[in-house]
Amino acid sequence: MDGSWLSTAEAAERLGVSAAHVRRLIHGGDLPAARMAGAWFIDPAAIARRQQRAARPGRALSPSVAWRLLMLLDQRRQGLVGIPAQDSRAWEGLSDVQRHRLRSLLADLPDGPTLASLLRGRAQRQLMRAHPGVLDRLAADGRVRPGAGRAAAARGAGLAAGGRELLYVSAADLAEVRDRYRLRPDPAGNVELAVIPADIPAELMSAAGEPVPLSVAWVDLLEDPDARASGAARDWVDRMRAAAAR
Repeated sequence: MDGSWLSTAEAAERLGVSAAHVRRLIHGGDLPAARMAGAWFIDPAAIARRQQRAARPGRALSPSVAWRLLMLLDQRRQGLVGIPAQDSRAWEGLSDVQRHRLRSLLADLPDGPTLASLLRGRAQRQLMRAHPGVLDRLAADGRVRPGAGRAAAARGAGLAAGGRELLYVSAADLAEVRDRYRLRPDPAGNVELAVIPADIPAELMSAAGEPVPLSVAWVDLLEDPDARASGAARDWVDRMRAAAAR
């Protein structure tokens, strides 16, 4: 054991948990450790492996943390293109564990498919059928935030709006929007509603009636069937990853 090994308190800080939780992991055999002079010490490599498992694709971020990560990525994007970023409120109201996970993701942003999987909990998707004649009015409704291609085009990303409509709507407004435009569930529908939990703070998103932030639109497009759109979204992720490595 060399001098790089961590005490339980140092390991707890890196993992964003309590020292007592680290000791439980050690005693349960879930965290390799060595005992010296009555104290436990943990190999930093074991901590790194556990952090990687915690951010695996199968474990989606909660809606609250997902929207905060998207807000921070949008502010990083603005910095790269020379737009002054506002002071971030994304850290407010988070636990130490959530803050640690956000910092870890920002420092080592995953690739496009993994990022899309991590952020899938930002909204609940519902496929709907709308009359083609109401689509533009629906997208312009003040209770709706256009996403995906429509948002990317509106935000000047160099992509044309197209494909299935992806529209974000708060859970509080869902029933009224569905009734107003006579939307009906349809697995092959031409509209996809992304329902945002009602308790997500408004400051983490664009204003109601405006397209979602460009970071959200890019994540929407990571899984777009159009190769040009999904490829542009992956390029955006690569730029964000390169920025994190500087």
